Amino acid sequence: MLGGSLADMRVTGFGIMVTCPNGKLIVYGFGFPPSRYGTAAAAELWAIMTVSSLTPFPPTVFTDCLSILRAGERGVASVTKANRVFAGIWIRIAATLETNFDRFILQNSIWIPAYLTTATVGEVRRSDGQKLTMANWRANRLVDVLAKGAAARWFIHSAVTEQLNAAKSLVRWRAAQLG
Repeated sequence: MLGGSLADMRVTGFGIMVTCPNGKLIVYGFGFPPSRYGTAAAAELWAIMTVSSLTPFPPTVFTDCLSILRAGERGVASVTKANRVFAGIWIRIAATLETNFDRFILQNSIWIPAYLTTATVGEVRRSDGQKLTMANWRANRLVDVLAKGAAARWFIHSAVTEQLNAAKSLVRWRAAQLG
């Protein structure tokens, strides 16, 4: 996510990486969710939706967003309620996976800790109980770079952001004077 301090200017992106079971990189890519989804969690969930819609069988997905997996563990009925922020994305995921939703969330989705140093490789554990591997660490770094690159395509230059912040402060000051 870029531009986090200004909610109206915030942009998100996601990265996707596909590997062989032995860890060899096959392909990678990036994308961005619609602008109405302005959080990193939304971008991560949009990436999961993209991956699940492009594969004939539920893939194994690694994510560093634990809140998404915890929400998914509560089941389709919970995450697709009308009052849920990401219900629309979850509905698409559930429709793509059909009867495999629970299996996908409980067995094929693995949380890996993010923003760790290489010293933590082999020390910390993923949600499946396995130790974090160097391939996991490197993959997480790669998809973060891809996500930031995707978001950068739509990000407003910092000078414009500074002017908007200044204008926002001026409006508040003028409103205080009037009040």
